[in-house]
Amino acid sequence: MDPVEPGVGGVPNRFLGITPAYLWQTQRQQTPLSVDMTEYRMSLAREVDGRLKLKCDKLSNAFVLDDNDSFSSGSQSSSSRLPERVKLLIEDIEREEAALRDDLYSADRKFAEYYNVLEQILGVLIKLVKDLKLDHQHKYDELQKTWLCKRCDTMSLKLRALEYQLLHGTYTNESIPALHKIRRYLVEATEEASIAYNKAATRLREYQGCRSSL
Repeated sequence: MDPVEPGVGGVPNRFLGITPAYLWQTQRQQTPLSVDMTEYRMSLAREVDGRLKLKCDKLSNAFVLDDNDSFSSGSQSSSSRLPERVKLLIEDIEREEAALRDDLYSADRKFAEYYNVLEQILGVLIKLVKDLKLDHQHKYDELQKTWLCKRCDTMSLKLRALEYQLLHGTYTNESIPALHKIRRYLVEATEEASIAYNKAATRLREYQGCRSSL
């Protein structure tokens, strides 16, 4: 048996203070031939019953009731008042659990409301960032686009001016007669080449025809 009696509620791994070491010591004190299991069980049951009553009395004395309850139940024993007190305690715990459950549901609803409000605030902030803080960037992009369009138009005008300069430098009063001569030479050379090609093609066909007849 443990030298120190535990308080109300006991200690871990113990049943009414009866530990495995206590049971083992009790069995070792008796010889195997002299052990009567029926008597041993009865003594163990009496020991458990006595300790159980002691625990119930300690648990009953731990509760504090009001004066009216004390006067009305003063003649009763501590053990007889224990079921009523335990019932009252269970009812109090159930009421506390119901209140905590209601608080939890209320907290969930409030959390959902706060979350929706935060989403709306976030949407407004995003809109402000896009409309206000990025307004300068939008203006800069518009100016950049306009500048690029103007630059493309300028490059197109420069290319057209260069084309006009080339045409003006090519077709002058001095170069036009020479260009006409070059054109006539090219036309005549093209015609001569075409005639020579036709003659060669005709001879080739005649040669192929003679070869097939032979």
